[in-house]
Amino acid sequence: MKLRIEELKKSLEKAKVEAAQQAAADAFYATEQGQAFKRECEEKRILLGSEYDCAESATLELIESHLQATLGKQWRANRLSTSYVELVVVDANSKPIFGQSVSIYYEKKCWLGGERFQINVGTCGSHDLLPEEHGYTMADFYIGIGKLHANTELLETIKDALFYYAERIADIQKEVRELDELIKNSTRA
Repeated sequence: MKLRIEELKKSLEKAKVEAAQQAAADAFYATEQGQAFKRECEEKRILLGSEYDCAESATLELIESHLQATLGKQWRANRLSTSYVELVVVDANSKPIFGQSVSIYYEKKCWLGGERFQINVGTCGSHDLLPEEHGYTMADFYIGIGKLHANTELLETIKDALFYYAERIADIQKEVRELDELIKNSTRA
């Protein structure tokens, strides 16, 4: 019972502090200076969103250009996150074919210790052994994967691009969190 009372007291104190911070923020944002500050923070947030988008598209373009130079124009970097990139083969309309992909997983500091830079290739399942209508066969897909495995320079380029991307995105996300906190708690401005 005493523990529950202590928890309630802490919750009440926290609510009082948050209410006071919100009241101070509301009062500040009611002023001309506060409105200008909030606009400036929101503009910075928009710029950071643009930086995020630019970092993503630049990384995808870099990886894709190196893939295509080595594996062929049908290869694309399809999806990108801060822990993996998905590679696919596309048809003339840039639509993925085969329903197969190659995922490269990466982390600068892996929970197992050290770096992680691993590949996962989708299984081929059942497919036609004769060349397919789009002019690219399942054999070409697996030959491309073999070339990817064998090309250390390409792999190093992809790894460097992915690690740089993850670091840049982490920096952007940190800046956004700091801006959000600054907007929420304007007394720190």
